[in-house]
Formats: sequence, structure tokens, C-alpha cells
Amino acid sequence: MLRILSAAAPRPSRHAREKYRSYSDARSYPGDFHFIPDFFTLPEQRTLLSASLQKLDQTEPRSMQRRRKRLIASSKTSQDTGLIQDVFLPDEYYQFEDGHFDGVIRRFREMHVSSWDDVDSPSLAKALSRLRPLYPTEADTQTHLLHLASDGEIDPHVDNLDASGSWILGISLGADRVLHIEPVKGEDSQDAFDVLLPSGSVYVQKFAHHGPCYAVV
Repeated sequence: MLRILSAAAPRPSRHAREKYRSYSDARSYPGDFHFIPDFFTLPEQRTLLSASLQKLDQTEPRSMQRRRKRLIASSKTSQDTGLIQDVFLPDEYYQFEDGHFDGVIRRFREMHVSSWDDVDSPSLAKALSRLRPLYPTEADTQTHLLHLASDGEIDPHVDNLDASGSWILGISLGADRVLHIEPVKGEDSQDAFDVLLPSGSVYVQKFAHHGPCYAVV
């Protein structure tokens, strides 16, 4: 299952980023967790994020889509700082859900993508093709887009293996988030650990027996 996590939340403080980055760099991760902090270049990140937001935007009411178009039209002269956060609009221009059906996610937008054919971008196909060598198995993938609001959260949970399959590949786009992973209660496994997920990072998590509990905060 290919999961693209996009978030427009404020960046953690410099001290927090340095703490998690030094911890992540020094950490020897378990064999079923693989992390690449700088997999995608900034142009590739912007391509992936723009395509993902386009997909999500198309699912919302036309009134919200018109509101976004008016904002973009009125902001043509605004300065682009070159940061990935420039791709996002303010939170009020997205229709975030307050709660997920399972109570795990708050303030989010999500969808499953069956095809990217309606996104006219050769660079998108090229960026996505770079992920294939990272797949633990040669199999069809499901793509799940998850856009968290600035105050959006994912609580600790165990992934449903019937829905997600035997592995997850996650792409983080936008502001930094912290991924917390810990063993399921009663399971003989590694200790809990945290990973700072900068924009453009990729992780692969394989489930040998039961999915571990994790949260993105």
C-alpha cells in the first residue's frame, strides 16, 4: 500500500527538529523498517504534492473549488519563497473532516487513488517510478492520500492488514511530522522509537506478523 502523507502544519521548533534528526540519524532501525530522509528533491516534492492536492480538491463541493480559484487568482503577484509549504493554501480553503470513522484521525482529508491518468504531468510518472525499487514485493499497490490540517492529528493505532497488506510505503510532503512506532502489547518486538519525517522523506514498514502501533503527531 502506497500512502502519501501531506501536512501543512507548522514546523517543529529548531531544537525539536535537531533533537529528532540527530536521534533518527544515530538510530539503527529494525529490519522491517527502512527510512530515507531525503529521497525526493524539492521539484519532485512539489510535483507530487500539487498532484495529490489536485486529486483531493476535486472531491470537494464546487463552492469550495470556486473559493480556492478566487484566492489563487487574487494572489498571482504574491512572492513564492520556494518552500514546499507554498504549495498549500490556508486551512480555511480546504474542507477538513473533524473525525474519522474509527476515531483515529482528526482534521483531515483523504481519498484512495486508483489512477493518476487525469493528472497531465510527465514528471509525476517519473517521480512515482522511482519508488518501485523500494517495494518489498512485486504486487499491485493501493494509493492512499492523507492531508492533515495544521492542527490535524493521527492517534496511536494498529493497521488493518486485510486493508493495508503486508507493507506500507509512506511519503511525507509538507511540514515535518514525528512518526512514533512501538510494539503491539504482548508482542515480542523491538522497543518503541521516534522518527522525524521531513518533507520528501520515504519510509517502508513491513509487517511480519502483526502491525505495530504508531502515531504521527
